[in-house]
Amino acid sequence: MIRRFTIVSLDHIRPGDPPLALGVASIAAALRSAGVKHEVISVNVADGAPNFEDLTKRVIETECTDVAIGAFVWNEPYTQELSRRLHPFMNVGLGGPQITFHNSKAKKEPRLEDLYPYVHWFIRGPAEQPMIELGLGQISQPTGIHFAGENAQHFKILVAIQSELTVSSDAL
Repeated sequence: MIRRFTIVSLDHIRPGDPPLALGVASIAAALRSAGVKHEVISVNVADGAPNFEDLTKRVIETECTDVAIGAFVWNEPYTQELSRRLHPFMNVGLGGPQITFHNSKAKKEPRLEDLYPYVHWFIRGPAEQPMIELGLGQISQPTGIHFAGENAQHFKILVAIQSELTVSSDAL
């Protein structure tokens, strides 16, 4: 499945800062270079919460299949609210430090799906390559993408089958 992304950047931009976060600019450049359709919506949350009704409408109007939101400590409540509003209309994905550094293997830590119940997929670590592969529908190996719920099992099966095929063809 080929996807079309809208990247929502809920940044804490101070006077003198660039208007777009470097990480988002890097992801957008990688997607553009790979021919993956995308748009970027940057919202400065330095002065408080965005207008969620307007932002939700704006994202829906992009007609994307997936919205990707960067999760940071300063935008956690906004990330939660936006993902809740958007999940009925499209796939919601999260990346960023809140996802990358969450230790869901620790005994008392909840799973990402429990913390973010409206999210369909998560990216840990650098997002450029996983988003290209997801956007082109060519996920060839585990690249930091974690699918929530049932999709996670289908992804594990796909990776196992593809790994088996790679091993078999290497033996020839």
